[in-house]
Order: sequence, then C-alpha cells, then structure tokens
Amino acid sequence: MPLKELLKNGPPESLEEVKDILQDARSFKQIYSAPLKNQDGLCRDTEWRDEVLYFLLPDRFSNEQPHTKDNMLTLEDIKSYRKNPNRPQWSWKKWAESALRWQGGTIGGITAKLGYLQELGITALWIGPIFKQRIRQNTYHGYAIQDFLDVDPRFGTRQDLVELVETAHSRGIKVILDIIFNHSGDNWAYTIDNVPIIPDYQHWPRYYSDPNDPELCQYKTKWRAELEGNLTDYVKDKNDGVWPEELQDWSCYTRAGVGNLGAGSIYDPHAEHKRSDFFTLKNFALDNPSTFHNLALCYKYWIAITNCDGFRLDTLKHVSIEEARNFCNTIKMFAESIGKCNFFLVGEIGSGDFFQDAYLDQLAVMRSNLDAALDIGEQKRALLEVSIALLPASRYLNGFMANSYDFGSHRNTGKRHISVVDDHDQLYAIGKLRFSSFIPEDAPSKDYHICVPTAIQLFTLGIPCIYYGTEQAFCGPAESQLKFLYSEGWNQVDNYGDRYLREAMFGPEHPRANHNYSLETQLTETDLTVPGFGPFGTAGKHCFNKQHPSYIRISAMTKLRATHEVLRYGLQYQREVQLPGGDFRILDVGDELIAWSRIYPGSQEALCIVNPNMYESRSGNIVVDKLLYKEDSIRELTVILNTAQIEAGSDYDGTHPINSKVPVEGLLSDNSTAYVEISDIPPGEVIVLIKHV
Repeated sequence: MPLKELLKNGPPESLEEVKDILQDARSFKQIYSAPLKNQDGLCRDTEWRDEVLYFLLPDRFSNEQPHTKDNMLTLEDIKSYRKNPNRPQWSWKKWAESALRWQGGTIGGITAKLGYLQELGITALWIGPIFKQRIRQNTYHGYAIQDFLDVDPRFGTRQDLVELVETAHSRGIKVILDIIFNHSGDNWAYTIDNVPIIPDYQHWPRYYSDPNDPELCQYKTKWRAELEGNLTDYVKDKNDGVWPEELQDWSCYTRAGVGNLGAGSIYDPHAEHKRSDFFTLKNFALDNPSTFHNLALCYKYWIAITNCDGFRLDTLKHVSIEEARNFCNTIKMFAESIGKCNFFLVGEIGSGDFFQDAYLDQLAVMRSNLDAALDIGEQKRALLEVSIALLPASRYLNGFMANSYDFGSHRNTGKRHISVVDDHDQLYAIGKLRFSSFIPEDAPSKDYHICVPTAIQLFTLGIPCIYYGTEQAFCGPAESQLKFLYSEGWNQVDNYGDRYLREAMFGPEHPRANHNYSLETQLTETDLTVPGFGPFGTAGKHCFNKQHPSYIRISAMTKLRATHEVLRYGLQYQREVQLPGGDFRILDVGDELIAWSRIYPGSQEALCIVNPNMYESRSGNIVVDKLLYKEDSIRELTVILNTAQIEAGSDYDGTHPINSKVPVEGLLSDNSTAYVEISDIPPGEVIVLIKHV
C-alpha cells in the first residue's frame, strides 16, 4: 500500500517532521479520493445517514487469538450462570478489580473481526482512542494521551492501524477515529515544595506557577517521568512527559487546577468548565494560537497516514465554540485538500439538548464544520425508558419536531445526530448500566429486548450507533450475583462504576501484567492472580456468537435498512393506535405497541411497529396514510420484517409472517380512518410493513 511509505521512519518526535509528511501526502490524492465500494463493487461514498456505526474500545473488543465455538460463551452458559449465584474458586472482587486493568485487546484483533461486523450490518467503525498512553497508568480507555503521534504499543503499531483502515475499506466499512484536543493525559504535576498536589481551580486569567502572581508563583509544574512517582524539569525520554516536543511548552496548558466541569456559561470562552483540568487530565490552552495549531497538525497527520473517514471529537463542550469552529474548519480544509471531501466530524457535547443545539447551531455552516452530535442527553434516556414501557412513545418521537427550538430541529433532518442506546459512560442514562440490565431475567425477551431500542434507532431519523456487545445483550452478572459487586462500584457514578460498561468481549483468561511493570512485561505476560474481565461475570470465553438472538435480529434489521431508502430518508410520523373498545389516538401509556411511518416520494410507506412490553404480546389497529391508498390499486402492506420469525425460521407459526399481506381498512368512506390490523406481536419483537410502489 503506497500510504505505508509515509511510515518509513519511526513515529515523529516533532511537528517539523509532520509537516513534511503532510506535504508528501498530497501525492497520494488518488488514494484518499477513491470512492468506497461495497462487496458488490458498487460505490457507496454517500451521505452519513446511510451508515450504521459501531463503537468499540480497542482494549475491550478483540485480541488476535482464535475465537472458536469451543471457547465461546454460549447462551446456555449464560443462563446456567444466572441460576448459580455462588461459584467455587471465583472472586467477584478480583473480577471487578480486573475491570480497571488493560485486558489485551488490539488493533489486529479488530481487523480479525471485520467479517463478524460486516455480517452484523455495520458500515462504519467508531474506534476509541488508539494513541499512546502513559506506560505506568491503567488508562486502557485511551483518553489520556501521552504521545499524540504514536499508537499505544499495547494496541499495536501505526502499521496495524493503516492495515485496519485499508482492510475495512476493502469491505465497504468506514473508520472514524476518536480524538481528544481538549486535554492531554496526566503527563505533569502541580507541585509545591516539590510535593505533587491536586490544586483548586483558579479563575481566568490566573494560573498556577504564574511568575507575576505573588501567591501562585510558589507553585511549580513538573513533568512526570515514566515511573510515575518521579518528577523532572526536563523531558528526557519518549516515555516521559508529553510528545511531540512542541507540547512540552508550559504555555500549552491552562494550568488552572481542578474545578467544576459544569460551571459557567457555554458561551464564555474562559468559563470554568472550559479551563478546568478534566480530573487528572491536563487541560490545553487552546486560546494560545500555537497550541491550537500544533494539535491540529497532530490530527491531520492521522488523516494522512491512515486514510480514515472521520473523527469523533471528545469533550467538545469543554472547548469554546470559536475554538471548536476553527478546529473543525482546519481539519475539513485539510481533508478536502488531499481529496477527502466527505470527512465526517461528530462531537461529544455533554449536558443535553441545549448544549448540543448550541454547538450545532454555531458550528454547522454549509457542512464546512461540525457535521453531527452524539445524541447523549435527554433523548437517550427517553429512548431507554420508552423501550421498556416506562414512558409513552411520544416522549421519544416528539424529539424530532421540525418546529422545535431545541435539538429536535436538528434531529428532524436525519443528518445531524447520532442516536445512542449504550456507550462507555452512560452519562445521562438511568444508571451506569447497559440497556439489557433493565430487563428482568424472567422476561421472555431478556436476551433480545435490546432489539426494541435498536429498531427505533435504525428505523427513525438519524444515524444509528451500536455499542460493542449490544448485539450480544451484554448486561453484566446475574441479578443474584450483584450483591457481591455493590461494594465494588456496581451502578455507581463514583467508585469507577463505568467499568461495568466495558467488558472484554474476547473473554481473556487474565489481564495484562500490572501497569507497574515495564512495557515489555505488559506486552508479553499476563497477571495469573486475577481473572480477565469477561462478559456476564466470566473469564476465558469470548462472545462473538453469530447465533445469539440479538445478533440475528439486529443483523436482519440493519440489512433491511440498507435495502430500503424509505427507512433512511423518509419523512417520519408517529401513528395513532386503536385499542379494543377505544378510539384512534396517540397512546399515553408505555406498554402498548409503538408505531411510526416513514414516507418517501413515489407513494411509498414503511410502517414500523415494536412491542416494548417485556412479558405480553400486544395488538392494535394502526393508522396509515389514507391518501396513499385511496386512489391507488395497491391497498395493502407487505410484511418485510418479523424479528420473531427471523430467529424461529421454518418453525415460525405466529402472526404476520414475512411476505404476508395486511389489507388497509377504512378506505370506503371519506370520513373513516385508514388503518391496518396488527395482532399478537410478542414481547420485544419488531415488524416492518411496506407499501410497494
């Protein structure tokens, strides 16, 4: 691959080297501009609402070991564990401690699982940060960067990443890299009298070690050496301090201490939430032009050497709107200059709809800036609660109103938001739990109820994102086993509660050797005293089960979405439902059928129906668009998806089998309501019907 020529030297130590590489990259314009094709050889370099994203953490997804049926955690295994709360020779405390350790997932492991992902219907990977972390810290998540121009060796090499992108592209899969330009890792320390401290926040323009401030000049900043307890005034080694060397200037950092990450106005560039360190992670002073310029060069480098297709921008709320706009603009301009004219930028903008709306309003200028935002605020929680029948469907579907003054107007376009159910933080969910944790173990749909919110994601407006393990209904240990974990942070905001959202899908026997050991030891040895942090409270068995009930259903739904444009582009309308003895109405209860239509030019209607009830089947008469049928010879809808039948196969004997017809009733009178009769949809199941043109 010609792009590998850009890797002929080792990782750059300075941005002067990067500038040369970026100049060389322009000679590969024909590679960057080549349209992506699917397996059939058809060009699919289309807009991003065609995509189905899959978010994974490299350390937790897959290693490069064979994952066969012999070492797979089967559904029967999982059900057996649920019945046995006590396991001889098993330590829940050690399993929970393992969650905070490097488990051993690699970039090569991701490449090896592209076939698994393609069969699931994934068309774009969002890969958690792959950049080098501090050698002696357990920042397996990747958000604490020490070297902005190298891959963490525990994940692999730059060449591994280039090969991953190349192989993904050969399968028609795009790749989005997760980047951070708000903060660096914990690469230096505040000290007073040479003792490290975590100081309180100082409001702008004050900063620690200011030589002109009689109080703050007493504080000093020192670089961390590889051995974390050692501090130094000078960066002497690639494992010391931060790299590239241009970031070793103290003016690159606000040095404001640790404050309230929610304090201050979103429109104030010097607000506390924009200048504070991110806990121990050190905040960049992006109002320093050289800092901004240097970080932008770092990330242009990754576009050049990998040919990736987009960036997910971490902690964008903590960057001023002007800095965010300028960063997005310079990244877009560089991508376009080398031939990548559809480079995707999606922002993580915390604190809900208001903040998401504000940033998109300010940054979405003729697609030359931020393309979309992760929908991780109120709408995410509504999706969860609607899907387990705690709220009526309108609570979620009303979030797409075009005339909304909040984020709903952006959702209505279908292009500006990434819908999310599970993720690695669950900041605005009910708790630090995956969706499937809310499904009782005696519920018939326990192992596939996740398909309810996933169907809503896939078949409503927007760009859906699936979190790794969702397709295997990850939910943590059995209900009877949770008593062993309450003292270990289970479902807690503090005490590292988010660890339980990050199981190692490949099921390692043991984690890597402790971070206190040398890098060589971490790369070659495991800690035999601790079990691996495998799914469902296990170790030693993987969960790449293509026969899992959720995997089968989601795979069918993603393929249906790809086949029918109406499910991606159609106008969206919630449908009224008539229950026995009642009128047609938007239901104000949450445990009945959820129904909505997507309508597309050419008199096409797709009617999507899900049953969020966890125990009982549901029926109802559902409104359709009368004008599409009254003057048309086609007065019926055809079932094109029935998830219950997808799993049962030829043994299916339920209602509404695939390819069956459902007549539209109520067409004889001008005053009547047009509807279809839907009966006995089982718990957690989905059907889609379509009016063929």
